[in-house]
Amino acid sequence: MKAWWQRFKQGFHIRYSAWLLQGLSRITFWSNKFKQRLSPLGMGVATAILLTLVFGANIKLSSIYQLFALITALLLMALFVVFLKSRFKRFRQPALKVKRLLPPFATVDEPVSYRIQVDNASRQDFYQLNIGEVSALPKPSLFSFLHSQEPLEHERNWYDRHTGFYRFVWLQDILRGGVFTSQNIAYIKAGETYTSTMQFTPLRRGYIHLSAIRLRFPEPLGLVYSWVTLARQDSLLALPKAYRLPEQIISGGKRTYQQGGVSQASHVGNAEEFSRLREYREGDSPRHIFWPSLARVSKPLVKEYQDEYFTRAALILDNFADESAHALFEEAISVAAGFAMQADHHDMLLDLMFVGADKHAEHQLAGRAIAHAEDLLETLATLELSAASFADLSQVVLAQNQRLSGCVLIVLAWDEARQALYKQLQALSIPTQVFLILEEKVNPPKIDADAIHILRMGHIQQDLDKLL
Repeated sequence: MKAWWQRFKQGFHIRYSAWLLQGLSRITFWSNKFKQRLSPLGMGVATAILLTLVFGANIKLSSIYQLFALITALLLMALFVVFLKSRFKRFRQPALKVKRLLPPFATVDEPVSYRIQVDNASRQDFYQLNIGEVSALPKPSLFSFLHSQEPLEHERNWYDRHTGFYRFVWLQDILRGGVFTSQNIAYIKAGETYTSTMQFTPLRRGYIHLSAIRLRFPEPLGLVYSWVTLARQDSLLALPKAYRLPEQIISGGKRTYQQGGVSQASHVGNAEEFSRLREYREGDSPRHIFWPSLARVSKPLVKEYQDEYFTRAALILDNFADESAHALFEEAISVAAGFAMQADHHDMLLDLMFVGADKHAEHQLAGRAIAHAEDLLETLATLELSAASFADLSQVVLAQNQRLSGCVLIVLAWDEARQALYKQLQALSIPTQVFLILEEKVNPPKIDADAIHILRMGHIQQDLDKLL
């Protein structure tokens, strides 16, 4: 009986959430329509119409109906003017051109400014324009609506939590890429170019595609907008946010032999670091002969090279999970980004290892001028979950064991495959730090090793600070 009741409650909750999701999608669609068409003053007039309609319904007891008739006539007149403008081509397509000036990168949850140039090639002046990005209103999936939680949802009241309106809007913003703001332009004279500074806050990592810009023109009363949409395709890469990491974890690890030495920092292949000149010996490679020495000392000298020892750490990112672990994976990306940010500040190489889109294990080397932190962050920004086997990644890691000074393993679970890799690295005497990302309400597994750290969602930075 109890099991039947649990199944009934679960089925009812899913059907109710699906109905709620459909209703919220329609509400936000029509709300966006009104916000795009009505100016702030027009929204105030529409609100006044509703209030006067309610309080002036009985015309025998109140004269509020007269105010209702007046403001309704004003709004209808404004709508009629906009309707006429839409019927005439010279009003519908003004000679305007737009161009975005985007920064090279943005960072999740950090506001970024960019500029839009508006070129007025027409013969008329435009006043009180509003400029903004055109973004679709994507519908979140039922799975994400059921299992996602808005960052401030725990602080909202019972009604807001159970209707899920703010969660729905937050999911829509994530699917769009972030939160865009519009700007007002006082005027653009004929033949002039105006530059407007826009604000944008990315809410997810990866490429954010911008398709069009909308210019809205108010009618004479300033209540309703007519608009023109100008297509302009651009893309902006949003880098993941990065957590602050303890210094001793970043700089730890022994210095080991690296084939090619320091020259790996600026050359490709097996070139070595120049050390000194010595006399030619039989069997020396002609490529190493210092030919100007024949003219100076009348005998050939050979350039001698030496190999160097320095730190090379592996940053192993676990991206093996299904879609239900998406939130955990995003936190793992941010922890990995914290290590990538330090690649340029330490005398070491950092080798990022993961499984790519083709389900094959890959690695990317950075540090010592081979590549910069931005290159690792770009890779992390576009990395997705994989359904491949964790064993593929383990093989790539173990194949590099002779070059590694240490390892950082960021995992989403602590099963036999992850534990086996950790034990193999320990057996090879490679210092390894493990960061296990867990949901806040999940009981952590019993772990005795000091090198294995548990990070709880919602408290990642606090848990990292405890390692100082």
